[in-house]
Amino acid sequence: KHTYQNINIELENINVPTTTKRLKYIEMRSDQVEILKRIEGVLIGVKDIEEKEIILSFLKEFDGMIGEDNYAEKLSIRLDEIFEYFRTTRLPGNREYFEQRAQLYFVLIEISHFLTVKIIYHEDGSKSLT
Repeated sequence: KHTYQNINIELENINVPTTTKRLKYIEMRSDQVEILKRIEGVLIGVKDIEEKEIILSFLKEFDGMIGEDNYAEKLSIRLDEIFEYFRTTRLPGNREYFEQRAQLYFVLIEISHFLTVKIIYHEDGSKSLT
């Protein structure tokens, strides 16, 4: 009986780190899903302007780049380029266009959060789920 208890304790100790890693992965993905919902809500309300198309095109780059591996850093570099585009292009000439761009800038911030969540997950050493 004592041996069985020791084996059981050992199995629990082995499974706790694996379970913890899996939970952290699920939490990270859950956070990302909430961010994507906010992004979708904003994008639906923004008219089809050039800046929206740039963001939508960038989001298409995520295809095949979402998974256990860390592609977020590469995407983050591209996002910085889009932020720079927003900062350096001429400000909108009318209020409506200004408001549309402001909403899209918020989307860029949310995309940054989306990528940061993944980068932090990898920095915490939780990459392996096995």
